[in-house]
Amino acid sequence: MTKDGDLTISVKHIQAYDAIAATGSTIAAAVELGISQSNASRLLHQLELYLGVRLFERDKNRLSPTREGVQLGPEIRTIADRLTALKVLAQELEHGRSQEIPLRLAFPASLSVTLVPRLVKRFLSETGPVRIEVSSGNYVAIERMVADGDADIGFTRLPSPTSGLRQEIVMPSRNICALHRDHVLAGREVLSVADLKSEPLILLNRERPVRHELEALFYRQGLRQRPAIEAHSVGCACALAAEGLGVAIVSELLAREYLSLSLVLLPLEPAVAVTYAIVTPAQHPLPKVAAPFLAHLQDWPSSPALL
Repeated sequence: MTKDGDLTISVKHIQAYDAIAATGSTIAAAVELGISQSNASRLLHQLELYLGVRLFERDKNRLSPTREGVQLGPEIRTIADRLTALKVLAQELEHGRSQEIPLRLAFPASLSVTLVPRLVKRFLSETGPVRIEVSSGNYVAIERMVADGDADIGFTRLPSPTSGLRQEIVMPSRNICALHRDHVLAGREVLSVADLKSEPLILLNRERPVRHELEALFYRQGLRQRPAIEAHSVGCACALAAEGLGVAIVSELLAREYLSLSLVLLPLEPAVAVTYAIVTPAQHPLPKVAAPFLAHLQDWPSSPALL
């Protein structure tokens, strides 16, 4: 191969040298590389011209390295090893299994300790080793991480005020009542706002938009009472309700992750709808493993038991 009259070296030259050094024969090297003997000899000759030294000499029926070949051999083999490692890395990247490019997830704390570990376990068992990073935060922080390209997949509530997000999966839900299974109201099929009068309520903190929606509903229904406990996560609210400390009003989608506790989940009427979404960055490329991970998430809203 020539360029502007100067001999240049390609991967094939390094591979030919490596095969000849290992087999001691251009015939055996050609078989190993799947090329003709004349091509193997030509590649070796071009490499020797490029380096300006003879690398092998014929010793009976075998090619043995010259003194210069012995000295340069480790350097050439280092190049060969690096090329092999480069090819392996490229194949891992192509199949989404590289340890160099992690799959970065951003979920609220209530899901980071329930859904995410199960999902990651199932995902890794089917795809093989993938480096995964899990971050937690509130919805604003999660959206910012995803929009800025610091996370590949995030979970948030809609509508989202953050630009630069792509909605991959939209998950409608509603607010329900979570209460201890021995609670006096646990046998009901549905609870109304009137049923909650005089009951100690566990609500999410005032920073949540849903809190304002619930308070507006309570006001219209004539319920005038402050919550007994304010919680900063659905998981915390459910755990408090499971201890019999009150009735938690939380998202059904997230509360179902805590059914292993001593809880009963009952619909609240009138219903207060809430919608969530799995989001990805609109302006940043996703690693290849993101697509199969999103496919696993498709099953979760309707069938959490699948995970």
